[in-house]
Amino acid sequence: MKPSAQDITDTATVLQIRAALDLIEADVEAISPALGKLAKEHRDTLMVARSNL
Repeated sequence: MKPSAQDITDTATVLQIRAALDLIEADVEAISPALGKLAKEHRDTLMVARSNL
């Protein structure tokens, strides 16, 4: 069975999404230590917030 143009387009889209997710994963791994450090530094910092109730 010959692949359709839509099959080719869908495959290309999935390959692009995979490549993008690899980049995003690398960025998240790169910033995770800094975010963890900030979370520890500010875990007791008070924040003004509001509730809907």
